[in-house]
Amino acid sequence: MTQSLINTLIVDDHAIFRAGLIKLLENNHQIKIVGELDSGDGLTSFLDSNPVDLIILDISLPRTNGLELIDEIRSKTTKAKILILSMHRVADYCRLALKRGAKGYVLKEDAFDQLNQAIDIIINQNKEYISPSITKAAADEFFTNNTGILPDILTKSEKVILEKIASGMSNKEVGKSVGISVRTVETHRAHILRKLKIKNTAGLVQYAIKQNLIHINKS
Repeated sequence: MTQSLINTLIVDDHAIFRAGLIKLLENNHQIKIVGELDSGDGLTSFLDSNPVDLIILDISLPRTNGLELIDEIRSKTTKAKILILSMHRVADYCRLALKRGAKGYVLKEDAFDQLNQAIDIIINQNKEYISPSITKAAADEFFTNNTGILPDILTKSEKVILEKIASGMSNKEVGKSVGISVRTVETHRAHILRKLKIKNTAGLVQYAIKQNLIHINKS
């Protein structure tokens, strides 16, 4: 009995990475690449017109992010399995993705070793797959920073800026959305980092989630 092909859509804004990913999947005879998108634009119409079993989805995308696209995908189809393939080694991103409906989370740096295994587990075994690096990061975070909700010390405007940065928007996109310059966004970001004693975007994401500035849409 011939095994059904896995109709696979790749959504990633880096053409070179998409090409490498397709090359990596060539040896997986279950996989049939049915499309590539460099952003979330056109995703809905593509799903309306093409049968898709697996969506390999990046988080950092132009004009939107993969976490928000999960909601859009789920509104169109419950059949397609979503596998996040991201550079972000952030446990909270992984938790958000799975809560929204993704079936797996693999780091791009682990793709060569883990991608085909993840696809097998997600599609053939109908189980979730998470890169071991992410589970380790989650454990490290729990044991080193298990302090609960952080103090609410940001202004209203800083919270707005933080929410947009943590959702994956660039400084330029944040500035355009709230009507301020990129330089002003950078200044706000520096103030936020200093106030919270946080060093990078990953830390900002964790803070935003703990403060419920990023919400999970379960509808």
